[in-house]
Amino acid sequence: MTDETDRPAALPTWTDAIRRLREMAAQTTAAAQAVAVAGAKATPPALAQPLARYADQLLSVSAAVTTPLRRLLE
Repeated sequence: MTDETDRPAALPTWTDAIRRLREMAAQTTAAAQAVAVAGAKATPPALAQPLARYADQLLSVSAAVTTPLRRLLE
């Protein structure tokens, strides 16, 4: 008698995998934005501009990943 727990789980399709990756990238973007907003309120003026440039670069990297994934899914 075969137990159902012995069956391998169904593998997700490539679109499922890309969709999950896009969701993780969106969560990362949201977290980076939240950190940027919170950091802007507590950052000394001397660090504000370098941190703003860094946050902008992080958002650019996130967009570089999510934009092609979004196009693939559409």
